[in-house]
Amino acid sequence: MQETEVKIPLPEAGLNIYGTLRGNYKRPLIILCHGYGGWMNEMLLFNASRYFENEGFSTLRLSMYGGGENSRDISGSDVMTHASDMDDVVAFVKRAGAKWTALVGHSYSGLAIVYSKDQKFDATALWDPTHTDAYEDPEAIKNIEKDFTFVKSLNSYVSGMGSGYVYAKAVFDNDYPKSREMAANFTVPTCVINASWSKEQQKYGKDYVDTIGVKAEQIIIPDSSHPFTENGAAEKLFAATAKYFKKLLPK
Repeated sequence: MQETEVKIPLPEAGLNIYGTLRGNYKRPLIILCHGYGGWMNEMLLFNASRYFENEGFSTLRLSMYGGGENSRDISGSDVMTHASDMDDVVAFVKRAGAKWTALVGHSYSGLAIVYSKDQKFDATALWDPTHTDAYEDPEAIKNIEKDFTFVKSLNSYVSGMGSGYVYAKAVFDNDYPKSREMAANFTVPTCVINASWSKEQQKYGKDYVDTIGVKAEQIIIPDSSHPFTENGAAEKLFAATAKYFKKLLPK
């Protein structure tokens, strides 16, 4: 199936967001959003786009920052910008002809989906989503203080451990409504899919399902970790997602 690079304007921000459309807007469309620090061509999204093609879906995988000229920087990105950008993307694909649209968010993007103001998509799957409660955990705060340095010129916390990490200050300031508050006002059909080895994430996943203001369900993928890189884990994740979305397609 043909892939097309897409540049989508973000009117309020005066920026662009970039993505790769696999297929066209005539098929049901799944928008794929990566976790914090990821991009459109990471393994999980790249392979997902090919799996969903065989299930009858088109996909648009996004880079939430970077990816082209005048795009958002990670240092200026947080849950609110993620959610606003997703809303702009959904509005764009609907103008382009998409009739049925679903949002998939892995990790931090899963957290951000329930912050959508417009909620103009038809379904969503949250893949092992994070939760604002995690940023208030004493151990998380301790780790930031121990392992990260705040760089004022970048307005970010930076660590040189391993391959390195950069987190926008706004992410850990957590100065926005909490996940539970936003989930209570979220009314899009939702499937939360957690990794079996992400015990903390499973707890947050159940909290989403119990709090979201419409019927939601939780699925656990056996023998899997947060990035779903174990043998067969990603395929099970994709299969569960496709099955859920197919139940919601117009007859």
